[in-house]
Amino acid sequence: MSTEPVSVTIDVADDPARDRELLKRATLRVTFVSLTVCDKIAVSLDGKELVVANPICPGAHMPMAGVCWQHYDLGDCLPKPGENSFVFTMVERNPDLAGQCDVEIADIELDIEYKNPREW
Repeated sequence: MSTEPVSVTIDVADDPARDRELLKRATLRVTFVSLTVCDKIAVSLDGKELVVANPICPGAHMPMAGVCWQHYDLGDCLPKPGENSFVFTMVERNPDLAGQCDVEIADIELDIEYKNPREW
Protein backbone atom coordinates (compact mmCIF):
# COMPACT_ATOMS: atom_id res chain seq x y z
CA MET A 1 0.00 0.00 0.00
CA SER A 2 1.23 3.43 -0.82
CA THR A 3 -0.55 6.73 -0.28
CA GLU A 4 -3.22 5.77 -2.82
CA PRO A 5 -6.28 4.07 -1.30
CA VAL A 6 -6.83 0.40 -2.12
CA SER A 7 -10.42 -0.59 -2.81
CA VAL A 8 -11.69 -4.16 -2.51
CA THR A 9 -15.21 -5.15 -3.45
CA ILE A 10 -16.83 -8.17 -1.80
CA ASP A 11 -20.19 -9.52 -2.93
CA VAL A 12 -22.54 -10.62 -0.16
CA ALA A 13 -25.55 -12.86 -0.80
CA ASP A 14 -27.11 -12.50 2.67
CA ASP A 15 -28.85 -9.54 4.25
CA PRO A 16 -27.35 -9.43 7.77
CA ALA A 17 -29.33 -6.29 8.71
CA ARG A 18 -32.62 -8.01 7.88
CA ASP A 19 -31.59 -11.09 9.87
CA ARG A 20 -29.90 -9.19 12.71
CA GLU A 21 -31.64 -11.23 15.43
CA LEU A 22 -30.11 -14.38 13.93
CA LEU A 23 -26.66 -12.86 13.52
CA LYS A 24 -23.90 -14.01 15.86
CA ARG A 25 -21.17 -11.73 14.46
CA ALA A 26 -19.89 -10.05 11.31
CA THR A 27 -16.14 -9.57 11.10
CA LEU A 28 -13.66 -8.36 8.52
CA ARG A 29 -10.23 -9.94 8.92
CA VAL A 30 -7.25 -8.57 7.01
CA THR A 31 -3.72 -9.97 6.89
CA PHE A 32 -1.16 -7.19 6.58
CA VAL A 33 2.52 -7.77 5.78
CA SER A 34 5.14 -5.30 7.10
CA LEU A 35 2.64 -3.50 9.35
CA THR A 36 4.18 -1.94 12.46
CA VAL A 37 2.84 -0.34 15.60
CA CYS A 38 3.77 3.07 14.11
CA ASP A 39 1.58 2.62 11.01
CA LYS A 40 -1.94 3.96 10.74
CA ILE A 41 -4.35 2.50 8.20
CA ALA A 42 -7.90 3.75 7.77
CA VAL A 43 -10.41 1.09 6.74
CA SER A 44 -13.93 1.91 5.64
CA LEU A 45 -16.98 0.00 4.43
CA ASP A 46 -19.12 1.89 1.94
CA GLY A 47 -17.76 5.19 3.31
CA LYS A 48 -18.12 4.42 7.04
CA GLU A 49 -14.81 4.16 8.93
CA LEU A 50 -14.21 0.89 10.79
CA VAL A 51 -12.37 0.49 14.09
CA VAL A 52 -9.74 -2.21 14.48
CA ALA A 53 -10.66 -4.60 17.29
CA ASN A 54 -7.11 -5.85 17.92
CA PRO A 55 -4.62 -3.02 17.40
CA ILE A 56 -0.93 -3.86 17.47
CA CYS A 57 0.54 -3.05 20.88
CA PRO A 58 4.21 -2.18 21.41
CA GLY A 59 6.13 -5.27 22.51
CA ALA A 60 3.25 -7.64 21.70
CA HIS A 61 4.09 -11.08 20.37
CA MET A 62 3.45 -11.59 16.65
CA PRO A 63 3.49 -15.29 15.70
CA MET A 64 4.88 -14.57 12.22
CA ALA A 65 7.40 -11.74 11.99
CA GLY A 66 6.05 -8.88 9.93
CA VAL A 67 2.63 -10.49 9.39
CA CYS A 68 -0.47 -9.70 11.42
CA TRP A 69 -4.20 -10.19 11.26
CA GLN A 70 -6.32 -7.15 12.01
CA HIS A 71 -9.98 -7.72 12.93
CA TYR A 72 -12.80 -5.24 12.38
CA ASP A 73 -16.18 -5.80 14.07
CA LEU A 74 -18.92 -4.95 11.55
CA GLY A 75 -21.78 -5.05 14.06
CA ASP A 76 -22.41 -1.30 13.69
CA CYS A 77 -21.76 -1.27 9.94
CA LEU A 78 -23.18 -4.44 8.47
CA PRO A 79 -22.51 -5.33 4.85
CA LYS A 80 -25.49 -5.10 2.55
CA PRO A 81 -26.63 -7.62 -0.05
CA GLY A 82 -24.65 -7.22 -3.27
CA GLU A 83 -21.42 -5.27 -3.66
CA ASN A 84 -19.66 -3.89 -0.58
CA SER A 85 -16.65 -1.63 -1.02
CA PHE A 86 -13.86 -1.82 1.56
CA VAL A 87 -11.28 0.95 1.22
CA PHE A 88 -7.83 0.79 2.84
CA THR A 89 -5.87 4.04 3.13
CA MET A 90 -2.34 4.40 4.50
CA VAL A 91 -2.69 7.40 6.81
CA GLU A 92 0.77 7.22 8.33
CA ARG A 93 3.75 4.96 7.56
CA ASN A 94 6.50 4.15 10.03
CA PRO A 95 9.17 6.74 9.09
CA ASP A 96 11.93 4.15 9.59
CA LEU A 97 10.43 1.98 6.84
CA ALA A 98 8.91 4.57 4.50
CA GLY A 99 10.44 4.16 1.07
CA GLN A 100 12.04 0.83 1.98
CA CYS A 101 9.02 -1.47 1.95
CA ASP A 102 5.30 -1.04 1.63
CA VAL A 103 2.59 -2.51 3.79
CA GLU A 104 0.86 -5.24 1.81
CA ILE A 105 -2.61 -6.72 2.09
CA ALA A 106 -2.07 -10.47 1.85
CA ASP A 107 -5.56 -11.77 2.64
CA ILE A 108 -9.06 -10.50 3.34
CA GLU A 109 -11.88 -12.51 4.90
CA LEU A 110 -15.45 -11.39 5.47
CA ASP A 111 -17.05 -13.64 8.07
CA ILE A 112 -20.81 -13.41 8.59
CA GLU A 113 -21.70 -15.93 11.26
CA TYR A 114 -25.23 -16.81 12.32
CA LYS A 115 -26.40 -18.35 15.56
CA ASN A 116 -26.97 -22.08 15.70
CA PRO A 117 -30.63 -22.82 14.87
CA ARG A 118 -30.97 -24.28 18.39
CA GLU A 119 -30.23 -20.78 19.72
CA TRP A 120 -33.06 -19.14 17.76
